Amino acid sequence: MKNSKIVILTIIIVIISTLTQCNRASKHNGITSEIADTFNLIIYEEAEEKLKKDYLVSDIMPYYSEGLWGYADKEKDIIIKCEYNSCGFFSEGMAWVKKNNKYGYIDTTGVLKIDFIYSNARNFKNGVAPAKRDRYWGFIDSSGNTVTPFLFEDYSIDDEGNIFVLQNNQWGTMDKSGKQLILPIYSNIFHFKDGYAIVKRKYKKGVIDKTGKELIECLHNDIIYAGNETFIIIRKPKYNEMYYGLLNNKGEEIIHQIYDELIAVNEKGIIARKDNLYGLLSYSNDTLIDFVYSNIRNGNTNLLAVNGGKWRFVNLQGDTILPFIYNDAFAFWNGLAKVKKDYKFGVINSKGETIIPFEYDKIEDADNNIFRIYKGEKYGFATTEGKIISECIYDAIDYYESCRFNNIKFGSFINGPSI
Repeated sequence: MKNSKIVILTIIIVIISTLTQCNRASKHNGITSEIADTFNLIIYEEAEEKLKKDYLVSDIMPYYSEGLWGYADKEKDIIIKCEYNSCGFFSEGMAWVKKNNKYGYIDTTGVLKIDFIYSNARNFKNGVAPAKRDRYWGFIDSSGNTVTPFLFEDYSIDDEGNIFVLQNNQWGTMDKSGKQLILPIYSNIFHFKDGYAIVKRKYKKGVIDKTGKELIECLHNDIIYAGNETFIIIRKPKYNEMYYGLLNNKGEEIIHQIYDELIAVNEKGIIARKDNLYGLLSYSNDTLIDFVYSNIRNGNTNLLAVNGGKWRFVNLQGDTILPFIYNDAFAFWNGLAKVKKDYKFGVINSKGETIIPFEYDKIEDADNNIFRIYKGEKYGFATTEGKIISECIYDAIDYYESCRFNNIKFGSFINGPSI
């Protein structure tokens, strides 16, 4: 709990500092300190979650002073002297630091644990860290011992901890001990999901499992994982022609390759388009919703927006949940949908209740629980709870796009340069 409070206070300081700097740099937007404070309260929790996901957050954070980097606590008391050209977050008790154009690693007391011998270095994860010698990457342990030879032109690590390496311009995989799992024979390997990875070889795509077994041969123009251990395959006989079908994880055809478009909704259905009409198919190729709509839009709920002259919302069986009363409608995300009625946009919940009134010319997607609203050629902001935190009085919102989270992302405790 103590660490959580420290992180929250740290992030609030970072965001306030960032917003203050953005306010100074973007005066034409007229963002007031009152509005900035409102943003802080809304987004600092999500910033904390981002840090927790990406890094093992410690009590000290990167700190920039007089052109150099070090580390400070939440009170901005310097814990590790600012003497580095750049530095990273602490992860597994170690952080990479750069000095005199070389990289090494220090512990949380500032003691140099791995000498400045690398041309690049990144965070530890699961006991190993990628480091670069001259032109090639390898992996080291926390004692600086070489786990894998420095042979790789590039690397990638997915959310499951799988390590992808590029050797002789071909991708393969290995485990954290350096054991080769999949030989480098692919021009690309996309990250694993549910134990499957899409691969590319000689301009064609296929699917492998973690042992490297090719479940679907590299014969297809494109492949999209659709969930339910199925894969949307795309054939492009001509430049402007595409046909979609569905295969299972054995490469067996479930849905014939006759559709102009397939979009996975969730584990229950797939939106399909044929002859400019949309319907909904099951994963066993049964028709759930007839092909009678000019458009279907899906979000992350079981409600679909369908267009039949006007827009309405239906469930996955095609039953009407909210009637044909909307001039335009976007699918539900996190329980909310942007809709247009009487030529004005608003936001509703899944019961059809108005959250943001129908009085705006445009409403842009919620980001960090904030909608951008537009009326009379001016911008404002509203929360996903419907609270208008700024009326439409601003000419531009590039402040919101360019400044938020920059300092958090790159680890600066104050408004320092990017690492």
